[in-house]
Amino acid sequence: SYQPCGNLMTNFIFKKERKLIVLFLYSGTYRYRADHRNAIRIWEEETLPVYERELGEHPWTASILYFIATSYKILAKRESSGDYADKGKTKIMAALEMQEKLLGIHLDTARSHVCLGAVLKIQGELKLALEELEKGLKIREDVLGPDHEKTIETREFKARVQQLYEGSK
Repeated sequence: SYQPCGNLMTNFIFKKERKLIVLFLYSGTYRYRADHRNAIRIWEEETLPVYERELGEHPWTASILYFIATSYKILAKRESSGDYADKGKTKIMAALEMQEKLLGIHLDTARSHVCLGAVLKIQGELKLALEELEKGLKIREDVLGPDHEKTIETREFKARVQQLYEGSK
């Protein structure tokens, strides 16, 4: 039967978004169960390719990169693995590049700066970590205000990294 073009487009978009959301939830389940290896595997092999193909450069694609990076970061910290830290750094830098281009001053961008700062801290790149944490802190202060819990967490994390940096001189 005939459907006006608008209805066809709406149905297409809904089906596409539903598929993307299902993929996100599927991989996210492993992350929330702290099964980061399986979360990474699903994100990299199943979720990210679909997001890149269907959306290209898009905030949702950047979020998937961020989630992959955080799982690598957790594994790097837990297992003291430079390989995991390197992979996390690559993913978070890709997410950050997309977010800065598409979103600019935004909480997702701040979140990625903080994540990159944490990965750089794991790698012992304390000066670079402080620079990224400062960027994330500035955005959080501007968007959330100085007294928001995320802003306070970032400020406290930056202070701990600052102490490590000063102690390493």
